[in-house]
Amino acid sequence: MLFFKKPYDVVFYYPQHFNRSEKGTNPFFDPFIKMCEKHHLKYLVIEEPDRNTSVTRSKKAFQFDFWFYIIILLRKMLPLFLFTAMEQRDEFIGKIVSVISMNFFKANCYITISNSMINVLLGLNANSKVYDLQHGIIYSWHWGYFNQKGELNNNLRNNRIRFLVNGNGFKEIFYKNNPFLKLNEDAKVVVTGNSEVILNSSDSSIVKNNVLYTLQLTADLNENELLEEKNKLKSFLVKTQNSFVSNGLQLLLKSHPRFNNAIDLSDILKSYPFVKFTNDTIEKLTENTMLHITQSSTSIFEFALAGIPTYIIPNAIGNKIFLEEFNYPNENLELEDIILIYNTKNQKYFEFCLRVKKWALNYYEPLNEIAIIDLIHHGKN
Repeated sequence: MLFFKKPYDVVFYYPQHFNRSEKGTNPFFDPFIKMCEKHHLKYLVIEEPDRNTSVTRSKKAFQFDFWFYIIILLRKMLPLFLFTAMEQRDEFIGKIVSVISMNFFKANCYITISNSMINVLLGLNANSKVYDLQHGIIYSWHWGYFNQKGELNNNLRNNRIRFLVNGNGFKEIFYKNNPFLKLNEDAKVVVTGNSEVILNSSDSSIVKNNVLYTLQLTADLNENELLEEKNKLKSFLVKTQNSFVSNGLQLLLKSHPRFNNAIDLSDILKSYPFVKFTNDTIEKLTENTMLHITQSSTSIFEFALAGIPTYIIPNAIGNKIFLEEFNYPNENLELEDIILIYNTKNQKYFEFCLRVKKWALNYYEPLNEIAIIDLIHHGKN
């Protein structure tokens, strides 16, 4: 009978807007799914609908629309005072879904992303573990995981909830203000690595004439904020143009993925001939980039993994995240001095390329297939 069917080894759950790969699938889950197929593990991929995105639905995922709206309806129907907290109500709703669906979604292990339906998934099988997979950078005040004191949010404290992170550096952020996570013999935070990590560094011995500036201008900003950021960019160019020109360097500007032409920047090209906009991928840009510049872009990690240093323009957000939280190996020099040192390709530049790569690998390790398969099997116990 269906009610007594054999559980899946693992169920993957994610919202529709994560369908970011060229194939229209969730790129964060794709490597995990390949491993499941390789090791003959029974799996199900569930896609949560999102009416606020233009991203297309995946043809390879189970469309969760009916059950999603059932869950939303039950959240409205079941008064919160019957439960000690919202997470307990969600787990109870998961139990209801499990009964109504005749255990269709039952699995030994669940992997979600951005904490989506994390407590509902707990209710689908009382003996399972639920893992949240890291998809961006995590810092000790990230609202999705921690409160203002850096303590784990209440909705993530269930003993069956686990976290999958890209590297030991992120693991230590969980431990920083939550020592109880270390005391548990059954690891609450597991390093599974990242499929995007490529161990081959950019060849620092090749002559490179480009400096890349990843911009933070996005359509999320209002008109005044956009204008303020544009003026900051212009001030930066005025201050540094002599350094770029005298060293024969070209400055490439790469817009944020959410820029959407939010403000006209065409006048910058006319005023500063050494500047050019680029739409190339980060992977392509590392081939001819000697230095990366940004305020707080997570591209710092991507360039560091390729052995390319970053100059962090002094600002509150970038300083707090990368210098204070992540301990980026900063040069503590003016940009003009850094350009002069790096452009001459002296030993200090080569040493710093190695330092930033070592730093990045503490946060982004190569994908660990053994750890991933082990945690899926461990869910059966």
